[in-house]
Amino acid sequence: MSTSHVHSGNQSGDKFVVKARISNSSGAHLYFEYFIFKMPNEEPILEAKATVVWLDKNYRPARIHPEFRSKFVQFPRCEEPN
Repeated sequence: MSTSHVHSGNQSGDKFVVKARISNSSGAHLYFEYFIFKMPNEEPILEAKATVVWLDKNYRPARIHPEFRSKFVQFPRCEEPN
């Protein structure tokens, strides 16, 4: 998992863990997966996916620059959410 944060800023006082990871990538796309778990038992609350598209100055899809892509490969891609 590339990131994991505990959040408790809600009215109920419940605590949640939010996990996110880059699940895949292509020339102009990054694919993210998000998982939210309720603490303390890590009860699954939400799973979501997002696709991010790298755009050029004309808002057209463009290849992700190598300098940025090298930053993304630092994160694990195949780890399971638990």
